[in-house]
Amino acid sequence: MKDILIIKEENNFDKPIYEFLKNKYLTTSIGFSAKDADFAMASEGISLVLAFVEDISPASVVELRRILMYMKGVHVCLLGSMPAFDKFSEFLDKD
Repeated sequence: MKDILIIKEENNFDKPIYEFLKNKYLTTSIGFSAKDADFAMASEGISLVLAFVEDISPASVVELRRILMYMKGVHVCLLGSMPAFDKFSEFLDKD
């Protein structure tokens, strides 16, 4: 059973935060894929989802929206700057 699902692009994440989480908690890491997120949520018993959203690609934005639509009963935390968060706030409020 894993505690945290980390969603990140291959080279676009805060390495010190990522390494801290990997060393301190039981984690599963995936890319921005709704299919992978759904599988991890069903099989791992995830209680927290962390997504590194700073300067992610447009395709990852689309996948993140799909992922967030299906996250029920789990806390989701977006990691990035305030401008990056502002970019996502429109659909976070709706969903």
